[in-house]
Amino acid sequence: MLDEIEHLVDWSINNKPFVQSSLFESEQPTEELPFANLLANVGVEVTPVDILASRTHIPVHEVMMQLLELELSGHVVAVSGGYIRKGRG
Repeated sequence: MLDEIEHLVDWSINNKPFVQSSLFESEQPTEELPFANLLANVGVEVTPVDILASRTHIPVHEVMMQLLELELSGHVVAVSGGYIRKGRG
């Protein structure tokens, strides 16, 4: 029996399984986020458009256009009363 265990131990030492270095591969963002100033002011709590315009010093019509583009690209979500940031990390 010890001979069998010794063979198994030798086999396991010589045939080490692939070990993943980390659970998630670290992705380096290759592109800059669109409208970073506006996106930085949208969080997990609902933020109205007029508040975003006030914080960013961007006219409301520009904020609306940028929010639409951010919504279409999946960065924010329109909810009742304003916008929230989508969980992208």
